[in-house]
Amino acid sequence: MDDKPNNSKDFYADPHIYDVLHEPGTEAEVEGLAAIAARFVPGVRGPWLEPGCGTARYLRQIQSRGQPVAGFDRSAAMIAYAKRRLRGADLFVAEMDDFATFLPTHSVAFAFNPINTFRHIDTEDAALKHLTQMAAVLRPGAAYAVGLSLSRYGDEDPTEDVWEGARRGVSVRQVAQYLPPEPDTRRETVISHLAVSRSGEARHIDSKYTLRSYDRRQWLDLVEKSPLRIVGEVDEEGNDVAEGFSYSLHVLASR
Repeated sequence: MDDKPNNSKDFYADPHIYDVLHEPGTEAEVEGLAAIAARFVPGVRGPWLEPGCGTARYLRQIQSRGQPVAGFDRSAAMIAYAKRRLRGADLFVAEMDDFATFLPTHSVAFAFNPINTFRHIDTEDAALKHLTQMAAVLRPGAAYAVGLSLSRYGDEDPTEDVWEGARRGVSVRQVAQYLPPEPDTRRETVISHLAVSRSGEARHIDSKYTLRSYDRRQWLDLVEKSPLRIVGEVDEEGNDVAEGFSYSLHVLASR
């Protein structure tokens, strides 16, 4: 590797870099998911499902606690990586709006989709199909926790986040900039810059993508069209939050 910029459309194409970057803090996040499950699906048996599971960092932690897990991702490379690191789990390649046929009907006890992964679903029709298929795989009494940052159009400034991770001689640092969406486009632009270092050699990966935005009314309208309903809105530790909280997990259950 050298120190010259290497533009890439998608750092998601490198599962190992992605896993190194996002692994820190996973255990604490799983503690929060466990608290949400204990509160909303007590006594419901069955696997926990993660749509858009990536490298399955959450699922590894959850399985280590004795809980059966399943997950899918549209990236075959991510699923191949996940399978190498996670044995005995149901992992498969699928789209967010076309996954239900891979799972038994009414088999999932708890599903979760944190950190705005849901917003990668690009259209209203696809989002509705996703929620409809999720309803088909959830067991009676099960729930689905969707982590969303809801927009306040016209009242948002650009923001920036920094993440860092390191493992066995590989270090990754990401600076992500978020450009607020306009109501007509409903697209938040994310500009990502990664610095990756292996044994002192560095490279840079720049990428840009968009997330579909929702204000509260748009999100509520979508859920209202689906077979699911909102039964709670909580923070990452499973505590109730007031409306307008910047990021929260919306807990959905069948009607």
